[in-house]
Amino acid sequence: MKPEAPTNMPLLANERIVKAHYGYSSTISEGNELTLVYVIPVKVREVRSKDMDMPHMKLGEEWLRADDTYPGAQEQEQTFLQAVKERSQAGLSLVEKAINLIKDYHGPVMRQSGEPFYLHPIAVAQIVLDYNTDEATVLGALLHDIVEDTPLTLEQIELLFNKEVSNIVSGVTHMESNKETLYQVLLSHPENIHRLLGAEDPRVLYVKLADRMHNLRTIQARSYESQHRTAEETLLFFVPLAKYLGLSEAAEELKHRSFGVLGSM
Repeated sequence: MKPEAPTNMPLLANERIVKAHYGYSSTISEGNELTLVYVIPVKVREVRSKDMDMPHMKLGEEWLRADDTYPGAQEQEQTFLQAVKERSQAGLSLVEKAINLIKDYHGPVMRQSGEPFYLHPIAVAQIVLDYNTDEATVLGALLHDIVEDTPLTLEQIELLFNKEVSNIVSGVTHMESNKETLYQVLLSHPENIHRLLGAEDPRVLYVKLADRMHNLRTIQARSYESQHRTAEETLLFFVPLAKYLGLSEAAEELKHRSFGVLGSM
């Protein structure tokens, strides 16, 4: 029977629906019986990354680089590079390479505050220098959102940098993808913190702490619900984590800012 025949149109429509949802279809023939198999992911987001919904990812749209002429952006970048030069053994050429990468891949995406998104990972990398000055940690901080939010893959990061950096980015991405359950763990319980420290490269935890610190410092642009959830997660998970990593000043700032958020609500 021809595909355009009326009785076959539902099958053609099914194929289109399956393909549109990143599914799989197959035909199984057994004797006189024909079985059509359609497999569609229950959670399409696990197959289709959220960056695919961004305006600049639409077909025919020009890929735009981040706007580094935004007020204060170049000053922030230069301040960070100077800090790397003075406080870290990280190679400036690799750091600049990572910065160019996040400008290209995060593109014109903006934070809720209205500033270019790529300034967030630069701020996180600046903060992480207070915790660890290792080259892979600094590069991992710069690239910590790039796999979750853009088409760049861990394999490509390994090729562009090295396995250490891709492992840190992978660890941060894994923690973020499991945050609904992970951040509800009571880390003040010694057994829980020991499990976490045993499972993760400490450098991954430094990056996540720096990420949370910057999010708290810029939390005003978020919704009421997001601010409340972030503050509670911080007190439950990140403050104990900072203490166990020996970062007492960071723990105090996280606690102070979280109580400040909750106290104002």
